[in-house]
Amino acid sequence: FGYDDAPEGHCEVIYENVRVPASNIIAGWGRGFEVIQGRLGPGRIHHCMRSIGIAQRALDLMLERVTDERKKPFGKLLADHGTVVADIAKSRAEIESARLLVLSAAYQIDQFKAKGALKEIGIAKFVVPNMALQVVDRAMQVHGA
Repeated sequence: FGYDDAPEGHCEVIYENVRVPASNIIAGWGRGFEVIQGRLGPGRIHHCMRSIGIAQRALDLMLERVTDERKKPFGKLLADHGTVVADIAKSRAEIESARLLVLSAAYQIDQFKAKGALKEIGIAKFVVPNMALQVVDRAMQVHGA
């Protein structure tokens, strides 16, 4: 469940013999790694928000599928099967829980900068991708995959 980023994909850029004027150096000479590290936390939160969006779309598609009048396995809507309803409820609860984790981490970043939110960022990064995979898998199962 990764990103292909088609049609361009990813690339590598190599700079050779490049000079940067001292006035254009961010944060000072030799502090590039520090600047990059400062952006990792917010970047991780961005990826988590994107994963929540993917999970939400999977849930939306699942809801469309289970209420489709043209699809009635065993003579009734999938929405009338208890296990399907349980999967929908579980998915919804997991998405909302993950969303609150990410919002909490974002709030901590706003209040205390990324260094003060390392715990919250780490928890979100641990929980959200796993949640998204579970929700997408359930949506696939409802679609017959």
